Amino acid sequence: RGLRTAPGPVRSRDLLRSVSRLLDSLSDLGELTRRAMQLAVEQLDAECGALLLVDAKTGTLAPVVERGAVDAATRSQAVTYSRKIVERVAASGGSLLIHDAGSDPGGLSESMVDLRLRSIVCVPLYRAGKVVGAVYLDDSRRDSAFSDTDRALLEGFAQLLAIAIEKSRGQEEERRRQEQLEGENLSLRRE
Repeated sequence: RGLRTAPGPVRSRDLLRSVSRLLDSLSDLGELTRRAMQLAVEQLDAECGALLLVDAKTGTLAPVVERGAVDAATRSQAVTYSRKIVERVAASGGSLLIHDAGSDPGGLSESMVDLRLRSIVCVPLYRAGKVVGAVYLDDSRRDSAFSDTDRALLEGFAQLLAIAIEKSRGQEEERRRQEQLEGENLSLRRE
């Protein structure tokens, strides 16, 4: 856990450089988001993290990747992050940093109490001017686990991640179109 003592500029440079490399090297959306969230949790020394994206059917944010020290009992109850915080970020479109969850003016939610959360940072993911997701990190071990610098770093991370997700989805769509064209071509040859 020595990463926490690393100076902010070094940590931010390492995280953003690593995510940029992922952006260039991975086209599989699942692998990309898993590895990116692992980097964020490790670099910011968070206890847990989640990447949430808008579900096309429901229009609500749903977790697609969860990382960190979530025990099996908590995971089975599907309460691994504070939905109230994510909803606040999605509604406002702004980032949220809570140094001490017990004194948060927004009030403690049931999940914040159940998870014994002390520090939380959550930032939106934007695409075409709309909130399409959120990156969420929390820590139950200590107050003020995240700084304003960490929040700003996570905002940059979210921008890169949104670009990577869009690029990955575009490549997946192109592959599907190519497979469809190849199938149609084969069908026409048979006729």
